[in-house]
Amino acid sequence: MNLNVLKDSSEIVYYNNPSIPIYVRKGDLSTFPNKEALCHWHEDIEFLLPIKGHISYKVNGQTVFVKEGEAVFVNSRQMHYGYSTDMTDCEYICIVFNPNTLFPLSSIQNQYVHPILECNLTNLIIKADSKMSCQLLISIRQLYELYNKDTAAVEIKAMRYLYVIWESLYFLIKPFFLQELSSYDSNVTILKKMLSFIYNNYESKISLSDIAESGDIGKSKCCKLFKQYLNHSPNEYLNSYRLEKSMMLLRDPSLNITDIAYACGFSNPSYFSETFIKYKGCTPSAYRSDCNI
Repeated sequence: MNLNVLKDSSEIVYYNNPSIPIYVRKGDLSTFPNKEALCHWHEDIEFLLPIKGHISYKVNGQTVFVKEGEAVFVNSRQMHYGYSTDMTDCEYICIVFNPNTLFPLSSIQNQYVHPILECNLTNLIIKADSKMSCQLLISIRQLYELYNKDTAAVEIKAMRYLYVIWESLYFLIKPFFLQELSSYDSNVTILKKMLSFIYNNYESKISLSDIAESGDIGKSKCCKLFKQYLNHSPNEYLNSYRLEKSMMLLRDPSLNITDIAYACGFSNPSYFSETFIKYKGCTPSAYRSDCNI
């Protein structure tokens, strides 16, 4: 399952049904290069629940560990991505939706939606340690099972589960409303600028100076922010993004592998192959064959 990220580092969310703005999928961490998804953000809120294995989540530079059977809630517009710290795979359910579209009445939004979206809580680990949290975890699974079946009135049933999920989340997060949490991190804005620069220019030759200048900071701080928030150097992240793009192009049998290497910003086909093996454990040709192309 590849992420489609726009040039401002926001993700394009493909909803299951356009009539209900909700994304419900099962995924595997092994589908990403080096078992690490791209860093991204979206207006929607997100729940991710591991059903086999575990996953680490980086949210605005903070690392959280999500065990099998738990879930992580990621608030709107937060920079985040999942990855493996021990190179083991993780099978998970991911649900993404915008609560404002589910609650069209402004009075409901003001009382039950905006307090969550506008509080400084970036994420929350949900464990099966209370009736409310268990109800939320069960509803996530039920929502996935609903979309995994060919059933009648799926939209009505989906709305029922979403309301249960939001009710449970509201009461779990309500204690944080009155707490003084850390203010918004200005470094996140700088990081978004630098990621946008990479997404806009990955096809071209990019230096560390170029990336740092896009965020109006020095090279030293640039490297520090990438390490702190993404756990990679700027060049490592750039190569990871180029590989993500190349994997999409490799699925097109009409494209030559050499042309793909240059199109994704690699200086030559040999370096492309070397980097691909490092991150994916196989050559671009072998990956293309595994995709049955």
